[in-house]
Amino acid sequence: MMKLVRFALIGALTGCTYALTTLSLYRGLGIPMLWASIMGYLAILPFSFLGHKKFTFRSNGKYSREFFRFAISFLFGLSVTIVIVMIVEKNHFNDLYAIILPILIVPISNFILSNLWVFRNQS
Repeated sequence: MMKLVRFALIGALTGCTYALTTLSLYRGLGIPMLWASIMGYLAILPFSFLGHKKFTFRSNGKYSREFFRFAISFLFGLSVTIVIVMIVEKNHFNDLYAIILPILIVPISNFILSNLWVFRNQS
């Protein structure tokens, strides 16, 4: 149960960073939502990896192996985010859905992949 709480804490920090970065790029600089979302998602990569490796899963596995696996799971989450943004834009939904929905949906697969595959060497 504590692992899930730690995951939620890192997720809250990365989710806020993703949202603020994406909104700043989209509304502040006028970058299209899809590109702003991709850049916002990529901005959280280092903190997300290190936070989950050291704090959430307390893994003592090799950085290179775990980062490679994390990058694959991260790309899956990015793909889901891109699909959500495209659906939101195609249907002219409020642009905040393109930010909020990935924050709510992607962590489910991230937790499962991280727990069972990425960070298997947990202490």
